[in-house]
Amino acid sequence: MEPGTMDPSSGWRSAADLAASALPRARSGEPTTLVITGESGMGKSTLLDEVARRAQGFTVVSAEGLDGDVDPYASLVGWGLSIDRADPRISSPFLIAQEIRSVLDAIGPDQPVLLRLDDLQWADPESVQALIALMRRMSGDRLLLMVATRPLGDLHPEWQRWVDRSDRVVRVSLQGLSLAEAQELAQRLQPGLQPSDVRMLWEHTGRNPLYLTALLSEYDRATLVGSRVAPAPEQFARITQQHLARLGIPATRMLRAVVVLGAGWVPLTDAAKVAGVADPEAAVDSLTAAGLAVIRDLAGGAEVRAAHALLRSAVYQQAPLPERREMHARAAKVVGPRDAVLDHRVAATTGYDDALAEELAGFGWSCYDQQRYRDAAKFLRQSAGLTSDVDRRERRWLDSLYLGAVAGDFVAVRTEFDRVRLARDAGRRALVLGATEILQGAPVLGVQILAADPDLLGGPPGDDRDRARVHYRLQALLAWARTTSGAATDLVLTGIQQCAELGVTDAAMTPMLRYASAIVALRVQGSEAMLATLPPLPDDPAAVPDDLAPLVGVRGMMRMFRGQFDLALRDQLVTQARIAAGREAEASPGGVHAFLGYLYWWTGRWDLARVHFRLAVQSARGEALPTVGAVVILDGAGRGEFAETDRLLGRLESRLSQTPWPEPIAQILEVAVVRLHAEAGAETARAELLPSYRARWPTSLDIGLQSVHGPLMAAPVLAAIWADDLKQAETWLQLVDAGPDAPAWAAAVADWLRALMAERRGDQRTALDFARRAADSGAQAVPFYRAHLLSDQARLELIAGERSRASRAAATALDIYRRLGAESYLDRPHLRLDESDPDGGRPSENGAEPVTVSLRVLGARFGLSDRELDVLTLLAGGLSMKQIAQELFITTSTVSFHLGRIYSKAGVHSRHQLTGILRAESMSA
Repeated sequence: MEPGTMDPSSGWRSAADLAASALPRARSGEPTTLVITGESGMGKSTLLDEVARRAQGFTVVSAEGLDGDVDPYASLVGWGLSIDRADPRISSPFLIAQEIRSVLDAIGPDQPVLLRLDDLQWADPESVQALIALMRRMSGDRLLLMVATRPLGDLHPEWQRWVDRSDRVVRVSLQGLSLAEAQELAQRLQPGLQPSDVRMLWEHTGRNPLYLTALLSEYDRATLVGSRVAPAPEQFARITQQHLARLGIPATRMLRAVVVLGAGWVPLTDAAKVAGVADPEAAVDSLTAAGLAVIRDLAGGAEVRAAHALLRSAVYQQAPLPERREMHARAAKVVGPRDAVLDHRVAATTGYDDALAEELAGFGWSCYDQQRYRDAAKFLRQSAGLTSDVDRRERRWLDSLYLGAVAGDFVAVRTEFDRVRLARDAGRRALVLGATEILQGAPVLGVQILAADPDLLGGPPGDDRDRARVHYRLQALLAWARTTSGAATDLVLTGIQQCAELGVTDAAMTPMLRYASAIVALRVQGSEAMLATLPPLPDDPAAVPDDLAPLVGVRGMMRMFRGQFDLALRDQLVTQARIAAGREAEASPGGVHAFLGYLYWWTGRWDLARVHFRLAVQSARGEALPTVGAVVILDGAGRGEFAETDRLLGRLESRLSQTPWPEPIAQILEVAVVRLHAEAGAETARAELLPSYRARWPTSLDIGLQSVHGPLMAAPVLAAIWADDLKQAETWLQLVDAGPDAPAWAAAVADWLRALMAERRGDQRTALDFARRAADSGAQAVPFYRAHLLSDQARLELIAGERSRASRAAATALDIYRRLGAESYLDRPHLRLDESDPDGGRPSENGAEPVTVSLRVLGARFGLSDRELDVLTLLAGGLSMKQIAQELFITTSTVSFHLGRIYSKAGVHSRHQLTGILRAESMSA
């Protein structure tokens, strides 16, 4: 609580009533966020206390952001979260948000919960992003997230955007006292002041209730009114010092020791050692009685802290510098963690200290190896400040900025760009500037910066390992950026080879280098050759030992490129489970969900695919990578949602025009083929598709297609047929069913494409033979292609006068399209044959195609929301409530809420009745 803040008056009560209006919303099952914004001393913490007091029946869980929080999720420790720095999920706030949901589930599914977070402005970015991920996916939970913050300015931009856009946020802005409230306060504390005197003080303190209360409490009327210069708000620290002085030296030293030890709770025994106070309990008693400190008793002993952050700053600033340094020196011998020890030793220094600087640099790089990039940047920055040699000081300063860019602190790094451009160390200068652009999503600009000076990349570094490490980082970043921006493969390969020859490694650059290496190998060797290079792995992905487990995802990707969808799905499901459990890091946020969705989509489980496509977008940090964005558009493209598909496709095409990443360009060609095939009468657009892509990306498209190979080349072949480029179509067609590991369905798809090519040449007889052979050979594993080839068979049979055969093929194609939810195909004339035909209207094969009834149809009939449809999809798959919660990254309360709404909309009262509807729909479809 902020001591000295005015008692509730009419204006403050209005703010409190507005804030408390969030409580009934949360209690009724509408997850709500309350954001209280105001400058220091405006009464934010008091208002948090007031809302918590009114939250009858709520379980209140409190945390706070502390000045200096840098560890990811440190600000959420008060809620019971403890995320190990080695946890692979640490880079994904989306996954960590599930830990908060676990805390909520543990409290109880029906128990209203108030999550309180004070001083959001000091919270670490990962904590804030986890809060966004948490609240975005909440529905039906009796939850109030209550946050207090100073005006954020450039801090936490994602939070500010989310608060601005969400309709479940209550915002309270504390602007300070009104004049009437100031008069009321003065009447209580200084009854003799005239209204004109109160107005003067009110204006002078900027309406700040804390400052005005402090002045009225600490000064008499003569000082307030008669002084040549009235006490200024900036003198709050001196006022605090005067207050402390009246408590005596032991209390003063005790509070100074507390604030020296840190912003949070401090063991009383540690504070006593640092203060050198004989009777610490008496000193703390006087501090708590004066409202300057807060104490709590835990099983491990008593802990104490300053009453609020402003007071801590005032006490720290007013402590004499020699005494402060002396206390930091003592604190370094009291605290345990090495990073805290080093922080105190830095604060105790009086000038350059090369030995300490060396130790700080060493510890900073050890943090870097542990992927604690923000810590590493801090310690390298401290090391630079204590280094006497000018050149070495500059190098360490530039290293700290590079580490800041790796940590994602781009705003802070960019503020120093003007100084960076003047730095003498050319390699590190380019590294800071280039890494910032590349890691923030501008690889083309990053390549221009890193490759601008050939001397930086030329010539071996010899035995200079420091230069070798800088060279490694430059080359690794260049390889990744060139891979994603359309550069020639041999340039990428050159950078990879140079990294291998340097004899050094870099933990932060390893994933980028691994990705670039995989893409180059895929382009040059193909997925089959890449699979052959993997060490032997058990066929069952769950049986793969932990040291080889990350290769399961790689194997799954290669199997996907080979069209071995069922095997790829097994691998990716195990990889996704390991990531969710914190046993493995995700290479790119949202990537595994995107490719799970892709595999479900091609194997005919479109409703389940849609669930994972949405999770892929939601779990990405910021805008999804093009490799993710291209895949998720498939859902709407196949369903015939043309306006939304065109919007997303156009946005991605524009983005890739600026950054011509070959692999996503090849992916969006597949999406564009699916989208145009789904639209009847789009012959002109179909004919222009491949030529327009080649004109837009003359080299990147071909490079991207080098990575595809196998059955996934079917879409490019179709685009070439539409463009009447049959020579190119023939060349690409040879890749569709080539190789001993080609899946069984590839032969059927290849024959279908041969049928279309023969038709283009005017050879209807050959076209029909290929179409019949394609239909006979299967492709049941890929229902969408199965429907296409049957549809074209029906059309060719009609041309040949074989109406009975056409009817059977058309009926089966329609059945597949209907079950998938590909509504735009249902009105094709050659599929709507005379249903009175004794052989028409029935599938030509025994048994149903291997696709499920489209739950989207049920969703539309019952008016289900997207999230309700996700829950229904997983429910239909046999998952329990707990499993659904884990799969969708929501709480069991949210699942229960959605199920209740589904029951209501479907007119049922139980899961059993709902399952009956699903079963009946599946049988009648």
